Amino acid sequence: MINTFARKFLRKVLGFLTLKSIKKHDIEIIVVVGWAGSSAVRELSYHLLARHENVRRNTNEVWWDFSVPLCILGYEDKRRDFFAWSLLILKAFVRLLLKGKYQHSLIINLDTSDKEIARFWSSSIRPDIVVLLKVRPESPFVYELLRDSSFRIIYNPSYLSKQLDYRKNSFTYSEKDGDLWYERKKDKLELSYNGKNILIEIPEHFKVVWEYIPPAISVGLSKGIALSELFNDLSTFSFHPRQLNKGISQLRKFLSEKYG
Repeated sequence: MINTFARKFLRKVLGFLTLKSIKKHDIEIIVVVGWAGSSAVRELSYHLLARHENVRRNTNEVWWDFSVPLCILGYEDKRRDFFAWSLLILKAFVRLLLKGKYQHSLIINLDTSDKEIARFWSSSIRPDIVVLLKVRPESPFVYELLRDSSFRIIYNPSYLSKQLDYRKNSFTYSEKDGDLWYERKKDKLELSYNGKNILIEIPEHFKVVWEYIPPAISVGLSKGIALSELFNDLSTFSFHPRQLNKGISQLRKFLSEKYG
């Protein structure tokens, strides 16, 4: 456990190392933001991008303010004593100085309802792409994101159309109108992008969480991957049972709170 002074000091040091690492290694940061489905979209986006570029993602939940910098620096996300933190910082400095440049993308999913996590990472780390899913209206970080127009935002206009109408650097997916148009037809999902249509069979493990497919597909499309290639990659993806159960639980809770 670390005291308040040490924690503030570590924040500054980790923040500095993180920014230097991002700059040196040209890390493209993709953040999946939302209360329901962010881990599922993270996993699916990772799977779709991994066949086309170097990509990493967080495998543990982002649970405190050091989670994001530790993920970017490539260290295990856990609490440490003073000696262990000192050793980690020393290793990070050495790696930053000696390790060759390694260009890649990093996908991180965040629950924006945690003010402390959101405030810390957003004040020092700027994402390149933000995938905005269903979020709690009271989530303070969402409105901070909307004021920053430097990154590309991927979102469903039916969720936040009024707040995002002004944004030019965006990619939209929607059942009505968007860059990516989709429609569910029983056990099939029709996708349309740039005049090209694909009708896919929704995999069995996607039946309940099929809404997570369009935002993940949008990540690939926004990075220039063809819809046909993403369709082929989608067919080889499968959720870990633990991730699927968690996603279903979150979605059911969200629908219960929204519709009763």
